[in-house]
Amino acid sequence: MILTRHQGWKEVKIGRVFENNSIYELSSSRNWLGHSEYIAHLGSHTEFEEKMSVLTDKYADLEEDLIFINDGARWIWKWIDSAYPKATQILDYYHAVEHLGDFAALYIKDKKKRNKWIATNAELLKKQGVVPLICLLEGLEVSSKKVKKEKEKLLNYYKNNINRMDYPTYLKKELLIGSGAVEAAHRTISQKRLKLSGQRWTEKGAQNVLDLRVVNLSDRWEEVQNMLRAA
Repeated sequence: MILTRHQGWKEVKIGRVFENNSIYELSSSRNWLGHSEYIAHLGSHTEFEEKMSVLTDKYADLEEDLIFINDGARWIWKWIDSAYPKATQILDYYHAVEHLGDFAALYIKDKKKRNKWIATNAELLKKQGVVPLICLLEGLEVSSKKVKKEKEKLLNYYKNNINRMDYPTYLKKELLIGSGAVEAAHRTISQKRLKLSGQRWTEKGAQNVLDLRVVNLSDRWEEVQNMLRAA
């Protein structure tokens, strides 16, 4: 979110595309990404989808080897289902665990026991997948209406994304299961430049800066130089 002059806080949508050979493993828990291509848009998701398609259409022939990693936003999944029906969709593992933590905060009052329960079931999710976790949650006895409502919310979230949560298979194929790459892109592209102290942007001005930063980070700065020479 960035602060605009006329509409207050407004969401910047960012997409990042990279090939598998751009991923370098630094340690068992950390990767480094080489070349990536980016899209940044301050506006509706339909306009963002059009821009994003310019990048992703180049890889449409990969079919199931085209991998999308996202959070649970429905509009993203609907776009992928429509445009790339054979692509592999992965729900960000850390968002899935975050939802588990929201339920646990109500279900287990003792912080130490709660953290242990979350860690145990996060590992279950990673090693055995979401189906055993769904079975475990369904078997939990809860009496509070508030906790029961949160439990049903969590179960619906997992069941709606069950085909995107086969983490054991993804890891066996050495696929990424987290959306950290695009979270990092948000910090680099928008937050470091457009969320400085006292800044309030016009929509046009913010989009212009976003476009320049995207071109630069995508290693396409020569396009800007060529435009300036031709002006």
